[in-house]
Amino acid sequence: MAISEKTRKMIWLLLCGFLLGGCAEDAEVSDRDERTVITVWTNSAWDLEYLRERADIYNRENTQNIYLEVSLCSGNYEQAIEMADSLNELPDILYADLDQGSYYDFCRKGMFLELSPYLTQEQTEAFRGGIRTEVDESVYRIYSGADYGILCYNKKILERCGITEPPGTMADLAEMAKRITRMLSGNGIYGFGQNMKDSAFDLCLTEHIARDFGIYQGYDYRRGRYDFMVYETALGQMQALLDEECAMPGCETLSMDALRALFAQGKIAMYFGDSREERVYKNLFPAGADSFGAAPFPTGGVSGCNGVVPVHFSGGWLVSSGSRNRQEALTVLWEFFYSEEFLQGYYGDTAEGRLFGDGMEKADLDIAAKAGCLPEAPHVINKNAVLTPGRDTYDVFYNIIYGDTEIKDGLQKLTESYNTAYCNGIRSESCGRLYLPEYQPADPEKTVDLYREMVLPLYRANAADTN
Repeated sequence: MAISEKTRKMIWLLLCGFLLGGCAEDAEVSDRDERTVITVWTNSAWDLEYLRERADIYNRENTQNIYLEVSLCSGNYEQAIEMADSLNELPDILYADLDQGSYYDFCRKGMFLELSPYLTQEQTEAFRGGIRTEVDESVYRIYSGADYGILCYNKKILERCGITEPPGTMADLAEMAKRITRMLSGNGIYGFGQNMKDSAFDLCLTEHIARDFGIYQGYDYRRGRYDFMVYETALGQMQALLDEECAMPGCETLSMDALRALFAQGKIAMYFGDSREERVYKNLFPAGADSFGAAPFPTGGVSGCNGVVPVHFSGGWLVSSGSRNRQEALTVLWEFFYSEEFLQGYYGDTAEGRLFGDGMEKADLDIAAKAGCLPEAPHVINKNAVLTPGRDTYDVFYNIIYGDTEIKDGLQKLTESYNTAYCNGIRSESCGRLYLPEYQPADPEKTVDLYREMVLPLYRANAADTN
């Protein structure tokens, strides 16, 4: 049954009420109404106070008669964006921290403004670190961050248990977690905790698998096929970590914020996070900031491949292609969000050369550049290329970890399912074969040109399928 326009509007109002927080409106409403209002959505709570402070200053001082109205989307960000687009109510500017599959879909649907025509030569040079062509060789955002997996640990708890340094391997991590839990669980303190949603699985499994085997998200680039069997050891290690001997009971059901709150309270000694975690504690959970420590993600200690640590470009800002205030939105994009003054709040004294650093030292930018070339699996680039029946990858992993599926059998079936679906996608010309026989996990930049040559048809095939 068709939904009336009135009903759609009511749904939209309800969505706004549940998903969007208040706006930064310190100026008088009448003052705002006399200006061009540029609406901004973000789903990032940890830096919201900073964003609103900077927006207030901009609202007072800009000479373009522009007023920034900032809203926090505290629910399902992708769902809110889809609903807003269906009602032609997208904000002028959106923070680009989106689920990757949804982000690609939104780009293909033409929801965001392609920025290349609006970039001057001077801007192209200034933003060189954060400019990456994506779907159909287009630029929709300039990346302003780069995240990588880390082990977060409570320094005080480790010291209390006589542990002088964080673990280097997953086996070391399990032993330390077991020791802490044995010594302190009577006081409600546990060695390990992890919420087990999709993003956590990525952190727990794909990071050290990429380093140990050069296989990322189950796809072996050198053989041009899926191979989930390499996850056997990693899944076994996660089983050990989540056992009651190591982990807080029920931690897998926690939200990320609940997990951080327990860490800040000194109830969990270690968990997997990303490189933004320390900033989150300083802004949202200051009680845990003094005891926070971070270490490189432990390796699986299996093959000794020693590939790069996967670094994921993130952040940036998108302009709605349907914005009624396109010129003003672009003005805000360049003068506010990508100004050196705004970026200084994140990156220290100077933003020069740091646009995609997000807390990394300058020496690490070469690593970030290489890791930014780490190929994606075909099912991430083009979801229509690998249409698998049955359960999703993470469902299988979850059931293996919690004993509902036998590990080898589950991984074998997953490998067969993905390869069958991928072959079907190739035969139906929904995609091409991603095959990089010279791929080197320790230096993926060496094959980046070949990767880009092979991956662009995957994007285009998906675009054709969804039109």
